[in-house]
Amino acid sequence: MKRLTLMFTGLLIFTATLVAQDEPLATKRVHHVTLPLQVSNTVGGTYVDSYIVQVKKGANLHVHVENESEHSKFSFDTVLAGTEKRFGRDLSENSWSGVAPSTGDYEIRLIAFPSARYNLRVHLARDCEEELNVNRQSRRQSRSRRVSDE
Repeated sequence: MKRLTLMFTGLLIFTATLVAQDEPLATKRVHHVTLPLQVSNTVGGTYVDSYIVQVKKGANLHVHVENESEHSKFSFDTVLAGTEKRFGRDLSENSWSGVAPSTGDYEIRLIAFPSARYNLRVHLARDCEEELNVNRQSRRQSRSRRVSDE
């Protein structure tokens, strides 16, 4: 009986080892970027897209991701690079915002199953205000051109 138990245990360990070896490990594609950032890419399968940004303490970071693929599950998170320390809060299913607790590198990770095409926009609150001002100025200029053309 002991022999049978020993053989059975050996078979279980051997098959568990084979199953674990069959599963591919995730491959992280790391991109060091500057803010503001707007990028489109595809992620999925065994890949994780990781964007590393330098942020100063107290900066208000905004992340917005759009999944352009149907029938795919998509997720993202933002952490202090090299750790699993999360901060901030989700504003919606595809938006996140947070104040950096310290100066350093922050990592934005994107994962999809089976795969997804995405648009990622990352900016600081001051960048957002500057972008809004530029958009307002261009709208005013286009309005004044229309008025002068009439």
